[in-house]
Amino acid sequence: MPRGGTTTDDRGQTTQDFAVGVSIFVLVVAFALTFLPTTVTPFDDRANAPSSAQADRVATGVLGDLSYDGTSNGLDTEATVEFFDDEDADSIRAAYDLPTTTSVNVSLQNLDGTRVENDTIGDLYRPIAVGDPIRPRSVATATRIVALGSDRYRLVVRVW
Repeated sequence: MPRGGTTTDDRGQTTQDFAVGVSIFVLVVAFALTFLPTTVTPFDDRANAPSSAQADRVATGVLGDLSYDGTSNGLDTEATVEFFDDEDADSIRAAYDLPTTTSVNVSLQNLDGTRVENDTIGDLYRPIAVGDPIRPRSVATATRIVALGSDRYRLVVRVW
């Protein structure tokens, strides 16, 4: 037995050493999982925060302009028909203060996401959409569930 009355099998701070080691390991793994994926992903043109804010602002504005007084999501049929017949991308950009370089599309869809085709909403017998043609790229989207008569639809605004 060595001096001091302890043997070589006594390990004074094993529990504390283990806790510190595991803590450092967990911090390193957490850092790697949060930082490394962003460094190895390819660059893409995903919709950014300003586009998302613009889409949300346009969706809120269109819903406010087309809804009945006192309802939060009930659309006025006449105002809706007039909007989809008369508006274009330039007038939407001007009405909602979007830059001229921004593309915008507003459409009315069924709840399952399919386009409303040959519907009898007022005099609309065509796909109910207005604005720029949608291109296959990332866009910022804002969606509102709306009621038009007794039917429910999605009001979808896309900005890119």
